[in-house]
Parts: sequence; structure tokens; C-alpha cells
Amino acid sequence: GEETDGNARYSQLAVPIAMKDRLLGVLDIQARATHPLDAQDIFAASTLADQLAVAIENSRLYEHADELAASRERQRLARDLHDAVSQTLFSVSLIAEVLPRIYEKDQDQGRERLEELRLLTRGALAEMRTLLLELRPAALAEANLADLLRQLGEAVVSRARIPVEVDAGPGSEDLPSDVRVALYRIAQEALNNVAKHSG
Repeated sequence: GEETDGNARYSQLAVPIAMKDRLLGVLDIQARATHPLDAQDIFAASTLADQLAVAIENSRLYEHADELAASRERQRLARDLHDAVSQTLFSVSLIAEVLPRIYEKDQDQGRERLEELRLLTRGALAEMRTLLLELRPAALAEANLADLLRQLGEAVVSRARIPVEVDAGPGSEDLPSDVRVALYRIAQEALNNVAKHSG
């Protein structure tokens, strides 16, 4: 259409940016009277609007795919952690059941089993805290990195009976939250691999 702005005349073309029946935006083109918009301009604008719609939709789909992948990974970790906690608690219940008899026969062995019970319960608690963090990802970004790493270490000590010593130097809390989460994920994957494959 043609409109006037003060003394100047100009042409304006508004083309919808749409995907199927969903309006994503509007491509608005204006031209002064010296270059009035014609059928070729309308075709070019329509083509550009179609390309923009595809680009916007692709961006939305990629974002959704990333969210879905992250969600699936969290669910996998939660399942693994749930299995680990269940296994640890089963071991705790077995040791607790036989501990009085062992202690009556051999106090030294009873003390060893009691220490094992202490490590297992600490590990189960660490695994449970980790599981809760996996179910609430926002809490992970807010948590203290050193505490998270110690928690991972305790969980591995319990699950795999491998001694883990955590030394988180100063300054880790000055890191951006996404970097802290990335470092936590790296440590988590590394310790899981150690627990599974170290022998």
C-alpha cells in the first residue's frame, strides 16, 4: 500500500512470517516513492519470509532437541543413581542383620563390618543427595562445587570400595555456574567410569 509521512510518499509491504497456521512474526518493508514496490519485490519478500520461518522453526526444534537430550541424560543418571542407592541399602541391610552374630564371635571382624556399614550409609546418603540434584537441575547450578565433588567421592567409595580423596582448591565458587556444572559433570563421568571399569 501507499502512505504519506508528512510530505514524503512511500510504499509499505507487510508479509507474514508463518509456519503452517502459526504466525511467527511480520516482515515489514518500506520504500520511498522514488522506488515503489512492485510484484518482484513482493515475490522476494515472500521468499525471504518463508526462509525466515524455516530458520526460526529449525532454531526452535534444535533448542527442543537439546532440552530433550539433556532431560534424557538426567533420567539415565537418575536411574543409575537409584539403582546404586538400592544396591547400597540392600548391602547395608544384610550387614546390619549379621553384624550382631559376627561381633559376638570376633570383635575385630565386627568392628571392620561396622566401619563398612558406616561407609555404606554415608555413600547411600551421598548417592541420594546426588539423585535429588539430578531431579532438580536448578539446584545443581546453585550448589557449592567442592561439596558436590566430595559427595561424588563419598558415593564412589561406598559403591566401588575405591578410596577417593577430594582436594577442591580455593576459588571454585568464583566460577560461573555453567562452568561449575560442567566440571561437576566431568568429575561425575570420570568417577563413574573408574567405578565401572577399574577392577
